[in-house]
Amino acid sequence: MIISRAWLQKYFDTELPAAEQIAELFTFHAFEVEDIKTSGADTMIDLKVLPDRAHYALCHRGIARELSAIGNFSLKKIEEKNVPVSEVPELQIVVDDSHFCRRYVGRRVENVTVTDSPEWLKTAIESIGGRSINSVVDATNYVMFDVGQPLHAFDADKIVGAIRVRYAFSGEKIVTLDNKDITLSVDDSVIADDNGPLAIAGVKGGNRAEVTKETKRIVVESANFDPVLVRRTTVRVGIKNDASRRYENEITPYLAGEAMDAVSAIIATLSPKASMGKIVDMYPAPVTRRCFSVDTNLIRGTLGCEIDDATIIKILVSLDIGVEANGKELSLAIPYDRLDLTIPEDIAEEVGRMFGYDKVVGVLPPQPKEKPAINKSFYVSEKIKNVLVSLGFSEVYLYSLVAKGDFEVTYPLASDKSFLRTNLRDGVVKSLEMNVRNADILGKERVKIFEIGKVFPLAGEALHFSIGIAEVKKNKKEKPEESIAVLLKKLSEVCGIEFTGTVEKAQNSAWVELSLEPFIQGVTADSYDDLGFIRSPAIMYKKFSPYPFIVRDIAVFVQPHVTEDALMAIIREEGTSLIVRGPELFDVFEKKNEAGVVEKKSLAFRMVFQSFEKTLTDEEVNPIIKRITERFMSCGYEVR
Repeated sequence: MIISRAWLQKYFDTELPAAEQIAELFTFHAFEVEDIKTSGADTMIDLKVLPDRAHYALCHRGIARELSAIGNFSLKKIEEKNVPVSEVPELQIVVDDSHFCRRYVGRRVENVTVTDSPEWLKTAIESIGGRSINSVVDATNYVMFDVGQPLHAFDADKIVGAIRVRYAFSGEKIVTLDNKDITLSVDDSVIADDNGPLAIAGVKGGNRAEVTKETKRIVVESANFDPVLVRRTTVRVGIKNDASRRYENEITPYLAGEAMDAVSAIIATLSPKASMGKIVDMYPAPVTRRCFSVDTNLIRGTLGCEIDDATIIKILVSLDIGVEANGKELSLAIPYDRLDLTIPEDIAEEVGRMFGYDKVVGVLPPQPKEKPAINKSFYVSEKIKNVLVSLGFSEVYLYSLVAKGDFEVTYPLASDKSFLRTNLRDGVVKSLEMNVRNADILGKERVKIFEIGKVFPLAGEALHFSIGIAEVKKNKKEKPEESIAVLLKKLSEVCGIEFTGTVEKAQNSAWVELSLEPFIQGVTADSYDDLGFIRSPAIMYKKFSPYPFIVRDIAVFVQPHVTEDALMAIIREEGTSLIVRGPELFDVFEKKNEAGVVEKKSLAFRMVFQSFEKTLTDEEVNPIIKRITERFMSCGYEVR
């Protein structure tokens, strides 16, 4: 949520601190501050408002109340402006489902003059990243960002019959304000007239009744919709915006009336000749302030620190919570928009964050009287990891969401991540292939990986274990499938469990997958002591380049007395920082005479070139190889 400091200032008579100081107050007491930007005389603060506080904090008024409570700044009393009601035909509204539309406030306004917005309104909208459209649309957006209630305005002359809040018909279509064609389903709700949808309720307006500079009569809507149903529609139609975000996080129906009064006052100011019709308020189940009691001892006990009753009451009052004290028991009346405060523990959290968690002294909890039970899955997994890591294996964490499986995700993030995986093998095999392609930059002659993770076949969720080995080059000593067989035997000896499975293989690679469920049941360990948990060694990590690398080999015939170190020194001298790995000696060949005496020998070196700024080309690498070749030849060596 982007907050304008100048906009916030309208809620205070005294000058607010600098944006950096405001950000610090929020950081320690309410929200994470993601960014601070200055534009002209204003400063914008980007606050990370999480869903639990979105009910009241996705607006400047909510943030102003927070700032007032945190920094002990007095809020200015803002007078409500009531506009006179004229003789305008009353708006006809029908709400089919009061569970979805909990409140619908509407008003017809005639003789409206729609113009470009005045500078103050345009500046306010643009300061928080919005786009000024016209005076009426900007007024509705201003009120939304000011008090948190989304509103919408329709061109009244384009509405046929009564306004009706209903579920869409299957296959019904609407063209949105941004000219997207949307096909609706019976699970979507719309604002409609006799000719069809005017807007997707809580999500997006349609272009059929769009307000333009030619508009003379408007209908203003301020409504409250069920958050779950709004979210389902936003996901299904793929539309996310400021209005839907507020609806799907839930706002109190109480706000709809306040917002209608506020936007009416702005429209009346911007269009003095406008005639305001009577407000029609469909509100079958008005909300009341939530009330419950909390004991101050519970607050102290929950926080683990001593805070006197007077301080607790002062904090709660500053948050606009009504407090009536009866000894240690406080009877509370919660503000309408604080939907996050429902139980006494919520109140303890509010007191804690306002008091300052930095003032709460940490105390270790008492040791449990009974020894906790061993998590068998964790024990077996860690035992296996210890063995494999000691043998040079690397653990991989691969996607649980894949392209094919038994259980499909309702709303997949991507087409190749639409099912829960049924095995680990497929991911391990793919990982082997990718790592082999990058073996040169990794400096690996053999890729050895494993994964322990959950799979989701029709038989039910299970913990599996998979090992994979791939040769970058053929190894005459031991084939990958032979290495896995030896490894399973080693695991069986160390873990005391018989690990057996069918080893699958392909050219230069092999893998195996086992279910750990049968082994877990037989575990009898009563502690984790033998797992040898120690502090991690000090390891320095460095950035890797995202650009492709180039591999070059160079082989040279030299006299028997010439060492590989001497040749490597020449390569390093003539090379550049583009050599990110190597030179590495990977082959030695000796040429002997008839007497068996070595006349000369061939040494082959590998170099890996890579840039951190761009993709290298042969034209950039070839001159380096040429310099190394010329240097070798100047020493009397023969480059093969």
